[in-house]
Amino acid sequence: MLRTTTKAAKQNIMNYIRDNSIDYLMECGYITESANDTDICKAIIETFHNEYGWAVKRYGTQKAFETWAAGLACGSLFDYYLHSAVNDLGNILEETETERNRYTEEKAETMLTWLIFREVTKKAVK
Repeated sequence: MLRTTTKAAKQNIMNYIRDNSIDYLMECGYITESANDTDICKAIIETFHNEYGWAVKRYGTQKAFETWAAGLACGSLFDYYLHSAVNDLGNILEETETERNRYTEEKAETMLTWLIFREVTKKAVK
């Protein structure tokens, strides 16, 4: 099991973000094929602010992002709300079946959204 703050876990999260959002972002014209991780993260944050920026003042940035994500925004990046977030989170953190069982679906959705939010905001600032 990886801690969420380890370099390997952060890389797994970024791989997850890239793999699950790049097609949507390219199709919508937010990025090109030569986009790097920073470009992808900036495009996600820009999309969030364009679609749900009004909610930031009302809920705060992180809670607004979570609400936006639950609406299945940004292609398949947040599809874990439709299927097992426990499995996706477990794969990212390289957990065993026993370790995965400590999460409910709701807790796994919240944790995975928070991890995505953390990585996207950190890389978008660069």
